Amino acid sequence: MSKTVKITPDMTVREINVKYPGCREVFNKHGMGGCGGQFGPPEPIDFFATAHKVSLDELIADLEAAAANNSKAAGETEDEKLSGKIYKRFVKAAIFFTLTLGTAWGVQNLTHIALSRSFDAPNYAAIQGHGHAQTLGWVGLFIVGVAYYTIPKFKGVNLRYLKLAAFTLPLFIVGIIVRAVAQPFAQDPTYGFLTFAASAVEMVAIGIFVFLMLDVVRRSEQPREFFEKYIYASLVWFVVLGGLNLAATWYLWHTSKNIIPPEYNLRILHTQVFGFIVNIILGVSLRILPNFMGLRQPIEKHVNTAFWLFNAGVGMRVIGVNPLVVSSAHELAGILLYVYAIGVFTRPVAKVAIQGVDNSYTWFVRLGYAWFIATGAMILGGDIYQILTGSAPAHAYVGAYRHAVTVGFISTLMMGVAYRVLPIFNGTELYSAKAMRASFWLLAIGNLFRVGWQLGTLTESPITYAGMGISGYLELTAMGIFGWNIIKTLRDQKDTFLEDHIIKPSTRVADILDLYPQTRLALIEAGFNHLAAIPRPPRFVTLDFAAKRHGLDPALVADKLNEIIHRKEAVA
Repeated sequence: MSKTVKITPDMTVREINVKYPGCREVFNKHGMGGCGGQFGPPEPIDFFATAHKVSLDELIADLEAAAANNSKAAGETEDEKLSGKIYKRFVKAAIFFTLTLGTAWGVQNLTHIALSRSFDAPNYAAIQGHGHAQTLGWVGLFIVGVAYYTIPKFKGVNLRYLKLAAFTLPLFIVGIIVRAVAQPFAQDPTYGFLTFAASAVEMVAIGIFVFLMLDVVRRSEQPREFFEKYIYASLVWFVVLGGLNLAATWYLWHTSKNIIPPEYNLRILHTQVFGFIVNIILGVSLRILPNFMGLRQPIEKHVNTAFWLFNAGVGMRVIGVNPLVVSSAHELAGILLYVYAIGVFTRPVAKVAIQGVDNSYTWFVRLGYAWFIATGAMILGGDIYQILTGSAPAHAYVGAYRHAVTVGFISTLMMGVAYRVLPIFNGTELYSAKAMRASFWLLAIGNLFRVGWQLGTLTESPITYAGMGISGYLELTAMGIFGWNIIKTLRDQKDTFLEDHIIKPSTRVADILDLYPQTRLALIEAGFNHLAAIPRPPRFVTLDFAAKRHGLDPALVADKLNEIIHRKEAVA
């Protein structure tokens, strides 16, 4: 005879799966399976249901029925395991690129500019190679990896052809590295061919990615949602980007040159940044930020109008419609309407407080969108200047607004979202909230210095070049801290306590308290006095770490706790 089980909205997905293994199938049924590894994320089911657009009452009813039957868990499937591995590989590769050919190489170029007080000092072919590695290597790989994991969950279907998805990573890596190495020497026919071949390999990877995403959309039975048009536009612009890069590198190969003509390169960059990258960020923001930040729901009609305004502006700039001010006016109007529609600067309508989640990630989100608005205004200002003077804005000005969007908006927002969602994907908590906040301030100050001091170089003052050079090291440090924090968060660790319920010195204190809240008093009585003052210890604190900090024997404490929890289970 089955017993009655009470599931409450504040219980976490992980807690339910551990206590009632059969509930895993319920989460799978509602399209919430495979997120957070074997036991799911430590997030309340009311929040998780809202984020996945599932009826909480229906979910609780199904969970209670499954828990009462006391059925066994089916276990994590091989496809779910591979899906989790794929996004981690992409994220780690993205971090590698930003700390090498991306931000690090950019800092080297920036230092050269600062010391020589000239933007013409670095090899321009190398700058183009660095830009490609940063935008496709850091941003592109991050987006593709996260999209492989999230878009199928948004649409309630599994990603097919997982091995094909995994294969796109080495294709992208080879293309990005070969392009970065070969383009500076593309006057040589051999290197010119390699530069073109790198773009061809990237085009194959782009094609596979777009095919897999469209396959997800085709198989989904869910109705289309208004945020999706941004993602579809991003896929279209991604294909256009691949074609533009192919044409550009074909030109280099057949003309024995190593620099893409500046006018054509600007079109490539606009396609890459505003077409591909910005569109998918806007689409995903609409899907997750209102729930994560407790915002009012986006105003759909304004979101739709903003979409057409913004993408019309992008299209006009890419094809070269004159005057350019028409393009930038459309883009800025779309940006302003979108930001108003999503309400990222409005007062939250609901308080989102989840145990183990530091909401400092919202600092990144709001700062990012502030820079997004500033970028649109700067581009419009540059186009108005060109009409009034008949001359294009100086390189320092163009570089300033380009940095405002790539670092101020894109990287800042990516980091904030990564700090929030990647721990969910991995079924854990962020390794260090303090490191997250440190990376925010370093990135915020570094980007402000870069944009501000670069604009200041228009006066040719030596101090402006020095300030601009320093900004790069602040940003690189921020990226290094981010990379370290995320890699530590994504570590694969066998969580045997959740399976066998036997506490060991290596067991995390947070896990013990999650599953057995009654152990808190025992820990305080044993000498863990700090637990009386904090609701939850950091995720990295193990019983061994905490016991030794209090001069206690970890093994004896573990034995005492095991006695308490197993005695309770025996009585139950």
